[in-house]
Amino acid sequence: MELTKEELRKWIFEATNECFSQMQLSRSSQNKEKLNMDEAIIFLADCSYKTTRSKLYKLAASGDILSYKVNGKLIFHKKDLKEWAEETIDRDESRSNAAKMLAEDARKKLNKVGIAPIECISE
Repeated sequence: MELTKEELRKWIFEATNECFSQMQLSRSSQNKEKLNMDEAIIFLADCSYKTTRSKLYKLAASGDILSYKVNGKLIFHKKDLKEWAEETIDRDESRSNAAKMLAEDARKKLNKVGIAPIECISE
């Protein structure tokens, strides 16, 4: 499939426009302590936790992430988001490490009894 010059221009314009919009949101939220939904998503991504509006809304509704509403819009404190992201990432890494240790232990036990372990494709 070949793109025409006009299609290519449109695609580049849309991609750069989206990129600049994200950069503006990111910059606008750097000095703020209270973030709206879009700013919170970008802030969490900067904290190495990528999420979506839907997931963030569910986390706020369940109380997993502290938030409050102003004029019907969710507001998050940057400090709360950072603490939550760090705890979640640490917990996920701990679970991952525990799973790896269990898998290695199982592999050793299988080798002891002469059963060849099944090879898995890791990510």
